[in-house]
Amino acid sequence: MGVDEMTLIVDPFEGAAEPEIVVEILAAAIRVRGPFDLVLCGFASDDGYTYQVGPRLAERLGAPLVSYARQVRVSESALEVERDLEDRLQTVAVRLPAIVSIAEEAFPPRRTTLMDALKARQKPVNTWQLDEHLGLSSDQLRTESRVTASAELGVYVERRQLVLKGNSLEELADGLIDALLERRVLQEAAR
Repeated sequence: MGVDEMTLIVDPFEGAAEPEIVVEILAAAIRVRGPFDLVLCGFASDDGYTYQVGPRLAERLGAPLVSYARQVRVSESALEVERDLEDRLQTVAVRLPAIVSIAEEAFPPRRTTLMDALKARQKPVNTWQLDEHLGLSSDQLRTESRVTASAELGVYVERRQLVLKGNSLEELADGLIDALLERRVLQEAAR
């Protein structure tokens, strides 16, 4: 589809790395590649849908982020992006270098021709290891992981069921006040 070269980073986490680790790996790879003008990120990944990689990568690289991009236009030194804000579209301009997260349905892949597929086989594919090419240790990244197992415990609230009977609103109100006083709800609230 027009790429000049591809780099595959071998994933020792088998797709289960949390966003902070993914961002550290991507930032290291981008720094190794050298200066950049534009980094395109997916809106979300199907392995976690955290929506964090683009924003965290922009922060790590010190570049502006434009999210939910539906259309991108590049000029000599700036980037104009049309963003999807659900109820409206917004057009923003940022200086390059920049990070852009692409809205999921905005850029469907085009169909390739047989000739393009044959040309793609000739393109270089680089395979990088974390330690050898990026200077990162998978063991160190695992120990820096910030996600821990947790349990969700619900709060149990005991409900009292009370049926009030009366012939008028005043009798019902008096019955409610008596019940609240009996359970010391009104006295505690008055303090």
